[in-house]
Amino acid sequence: FQAAHERKSATLRLLSNPAKVSLADHDCIFMSHHIFDEMRRYVPSGRLDPDGETPSAYIDRDNTIALLAKQILEVRHLVPIAPDTLSCESYSGEDPFFIESCDYLIVGGCRETFKTSFNDASVLGVPSLDSSNMALILDLDSGAYEEIACS
Repeated sequence: FQAAHERKSATLRLLSNPAKVSLADHDCIFMSHHIFDEMRRYVPSGRLDPDGETPSAYIDRDNTIALLAKQILEVRHLVPIAPDTLSCESYSGEDPFFIESCDYLIVGGCRETFKTSFNDASVLGVPSLDSSNMALILDLDSGAYEEIACS
């Protein structure tokens, strides 16, 4: 990241995790999979199974992320388990983790690319660049995306 800091320009934007950004009149939230991995530890067994028949041990990680993303969007809070299990800074005034509006919730570090929708928001899982050598180009207006190889 040192090289990124040295070459900082108008096109480079360093973000926190999670980060709320407005892009082309769309409210986007970027998060890594770590928050979801931590949340999964505190969900009672069987609560992540949408059909009630699959043992929770067999629900894959990306499906878990999609289901937990739905819960995050329903409770309108980015890190519902903080500060109990994830450390965070105290804020006075406005809660930076409260979701006022969200068109896209983009989760990095997934095993595969996936896209699903909840209410008016789209959840997009993006695979880890290190393991997949793939990146995504997302059309914010249509919600269409294209995977591109980065080798």
